[in-house]
Amino acid sequence: MRPLHVLLILAFLWGAPGCQRQAPPIPDARQRFAGIELSVVIADDLDLERWLQGERGEWSAETGGQLRMEPRGNAAAGGAVDSAAGEDDPIGADADIVIYRSTSTGRFVARPGLAEIPDAVLDAAPYDRKGLARAVDDVLMSWARRRVAFPLSAACELVYYRRDLLADEAVRERFEAAYGRPLEPPRTWSDFDQLAEFFAKSAAGGHEPAKGIALSDPGRALLARAAAYGKHPDNFSFYFDVQSMEPLATEPPFEQALEEWARLGSFLAPSDPAEPSLVAFEQGRAALAVASSSLAAGLLRADSPVHGKVGFVRLPGSDRAYDHGKRRWDERGAASGNHASVVEGILASVVRTSKHADAAFDFLAFLTNAERSSSGITASAGRLGPYRRNQFASVPAWLAAGWSPADTDSYLDAVRASLADRNAVAILRIGGSDEYARALATRVQAAFRGERPAADALQGVADAWGSITAERGASAQQRQYRESLGLPIIEPR
Repeated sequence: MRPLHVLLILAFLWGAPGCQRQAPPIPDARQRFAGIELSVVIADDLDLERWLQGERGEWSAETGGQLRMEPRGNAAAGGAVDSAAGEDDPIGADADIVIYRSTSTGRFVARPGLAEIPDAVLDAAPYDRKGLARAVDDVLMSWARRRVAFPLSAACELVYYRRDLLADEAVRERFEAAYGRPLEPPRTWSDFDQLAEFFAKSAAGGHEPAKGIALSDPGRALLARAAAYGKHPDNFSFYFDVQSMEPLATEPPFEQALEEWARLGSFLAPSDPAEPSLVAFEQGRAALAVASSSLAAGLLRADSPVHGKVGFVRLPGSDRAYDHGKRRWDERGAASGNHASVVEGILASVVRTSKHADAAFDFLAFLTNAERSSSGITASAGRLGPYRRNQFASVPAWLAAGWSPADTDSYLDAVRASLADRNAVAILRIGGSDEYARALATRVQAAFRGERPAADALQGVADAWGSITAERGASAQQRQYRESLGLPIIEPR
């Protein structure tokens, strides 16, 4: 048979019905993670399982990936325990993602380790990395100058005030007569103290609060004021000396802050550090409050007694700041002053040992990207705090949750200004952060009431912090503290 005939026969057979070779199927990019189930550990008693269940549906439909939620917020349920000795497996050997408070970052960095987020994930157009608030990107997401966490929520310490009282003409006239300046939200801590004194002492027609100030936590209130005095823009350190890990609680910024709080002791509504709340403010027994922005939702709901009456402002500043490195106070000028935000958040990270890191990064980027996260934050009705610029602009969505227009504008403006701060202080993130916080709150309470000198109380704080550091290992704690600030590590000689 001639070669040409052979070729014709083969061509015929190739095209005959039932003899065609099937082209390989084109993979469905929308199902690229089909068959993968991510283990998501929810730590720190965070009640986020229902929210995550609602948010994951679109991602699962697009990618085929599935999530398995594992709340492990307490030791009794088999969850992580932050102890000096550490744990062999704090979140489980098969965990892909861990969700935690920013104060627990050091614990999870130490074990099992958090994976660095690839630049390709953060720089992808849908994620809009430039849209993240400065303090969130620079401080909360970072560890050792690497991005290891996606933000799910951000919060900052704020001053709350009764906007209706500051707008009352009779009140305004009496305040100006007493202090020689207009009645307005505080720009400095001196302004704050004048307001506290005025509202605690004056009658103002019988409808002013009996006390001037409500505090959710005395330790955080001290940090809020001390940050303006002690977080110098030229210094990284605020809690400890970065070279020696010596506590800075006895230095002038903390002492001045605590002495000033003690002078306001008779104006303070009682508070319980074990249950941070703003009950006194909500019940109309205080005109001012210092607390986390995360508590705002409870006051701004439609059934709150102060609904429509609350204003917010970033933490007041100071006309001078203490330079720890040079051991001196620097004048900052009354016009601009020294401001320092105090921030924290809820974060999500991919565990370093994850076998499905690509899918885990993809899910967290989807969950926190610019478009998706905006609706998620506003739909949470204040349970989760904004961390992106476009979330601050979504005012109608906040109003749909029942917040009043004036309250919402004030809240978003104050949080936006705080999270844009270049001089932000994170609530301590190293191992044992809760221990350090408890030691601070319990040892300064008596000084807030004027029952113990500020210097004695702060020495007690420094001693307690020193003991915690020693118990956990001074070199390990120093390393974590420096990493949390993005400073080079000092290797032992």
